[in-house]
Amino acid sequence: MLFTGVTSSADFPTTVGVVQRQISGQNDGFAAKASARDGSLVFSTLLGGSGTEFYLMPVPNAAGEIYVVGTSTSREFPITADAFQPHYGGGAGDGVLVRLDATASRVLYATYLGGGGDDLIRGIAVAESGEVVVVGRTSSTDFPVTAGVAQVRLAGDYDGFVVKLAPAGAPLPDIRAILEQAQLSTTAAYQRSLSDAQRDAARRMDDALFGD
Repeated sequence: MLFTGVTSSADFPTTVGVVQRQISGQNDGFAAKASARDGSLVFSTLLGGSGTEFYLMPVPNAAGEIYVVGTSTSREFPITADAFQPHYGGGAGDGVLVRLDATASRVLYATYLGGGGDDLIRGIAVAESGEVVVVGRTSSTDFPVTAGVAQVRLAGDYDGFVVKLAPAGAPLPDIRAILEQAQLSTTAAYQRSLSDAQRDAARRMDDALFGD
């Protein structure tokens, strides 16, 4: 069983040999796997920078590698050299996509996805070919989109997006990032409490799971 989330605990349980064992920021995201037989931890790793992260919807591929998605406010998130977006886009948070090896001992791929607003990747699907499709929401007026798609400009406070990436993580030549007007959030201001990052992360996770 795979599960992900967010923690601010300095003593969060991690296992030997994983990517990150000590918390790096106000809150770090985590990815873990529990044995279906007895519930014991197969692996547990933190993954984050000096800001706040949380992760949603861990998905394995055919090779047993694990994809996690979510959001980060860290400018030094552990992005890989082949990332689609190697630098933080700014604003309240960028979406992040991470691929871990089957034991969570290596980050095989990691990228930001976002602009100058608030960006969150909510879900992911992985094809047998290795192509990855992620969905989420954004308030960024400069969110990366491509020519010829259904919608190229932000239409509301938040719009949904769909992004397709090639197996290696780089964009496909015909990448489509479609902003769906139907995915607009309510016009109510998105409330944040910068003095309480843990509560902020919890609110965003609740919103990601259950909607606005």
